[in-house]
Amino acid sequence: MTGRRLVLTVFVALLLVQLLLVACATSSPTASSPPASAPTATVPAPAVDSPEVLLQARCAGCHSLDRVTSVSKTQSEWEKTVQRMVAKGVELTDAEFAALVEYLAATYK
Repeated sequence: MTGRRLVLTVFVALLLVQLLLVACATSSPTASSPPASAPTATVPAPAVDSPEVLLQARCAGCHSLDRVTSVSKTQSEWEKTVQRMVAKGVELTDAEFAALVEYLAATYK
């Protein structure tokens, strides 16, 4: 095999490897994959001791706390807001949900 032919063979082999890698990286999502516009699922955070820490741990991962602290809502409104966040993927136990809503309603009313 001549030097020129060897270089061409290596070049073609590398090109095929690169195409294979690109094809694997851009394969279409499976049926169980979330759509590209869906928020990324988060790992459930450990239980927290206080509602203030709970607010920081669960809410600040997706948006700034200014979004929370700059509004005034009733307990019912805070409950609807927290329910909406749970629907978007925030994981809260029933006790954490109640504690967070109670804290938000008492602090940002």
